[in-house]
Amino acid sequence: MKIYQIVFESGDFQYISQKKPRLLMTSIILEGVSRLDVWPNDLKFEIPKPNRPRGIFFQWSSGEFILTPEAQNDKNLVSLLEVNGEFLPVIVEGERLLLHNITCFSDCVDEPRSRRGPTIDGVQDIIRYPCFHADKVPLGIHFRLREYPGPRYTATDSSLPPEKDFYQWYHKQGYKGLSFRLLWDSEKPDDLICFY
Repeated sequence: MKIYQIVFESGDFQYISQKKPRLLMTSIILEGVSRLDVWPNDLKFEIPKPNRPRGIFFQWSSGEFILTPEAQNDKNLVSLLEVNGEFLPVIVEGERLLLHNITCFSDCVDEPRSRRGPTIDGVQDIIRYPCFHADKVPLGIHFRLREYPGPRYTATDSSLPPEKDFYQWYHKQGYKGLSFRLLWDSEKPDDLICFY
């Protein structure tokens, strides 16, 4: 199994920004819970750089992904995303699309085996080089970590068929707009890689 941090290539692909009025920041805080009851039905976005190529997702702040029409039409992709999340309505350039909200965070970091940064003035630093409990990692789907709620992660395993594994499905379909930064490999569990 390999765990990747999912990185949106915002320098090369279209992304979105919110039109006024602005959504309250309390509505976009990443808590790993449903946001359906606080989510407005008429949240509007625009594409600031429309001449850039379009990837399979648009990105908003904090790693929030909005499915493009192509993504919404891929039933397998949608099913992989809804396993650990929900879809919230948004309007992008007049078109109704879906924002993917991850509703379940994983507690799969192996803290004793992970390495923290230096202790300064008696205060222990955060985990800089993570290890994971392989049996607690959600395979094949997007997930977030309680310790680092902003980024999205995905774990892939060659034992899974591509239609059950986001990483494999993304590559098999030839989608664009994301890169995958290796964070941990279960075959080399002691080779520690920095979170950022």
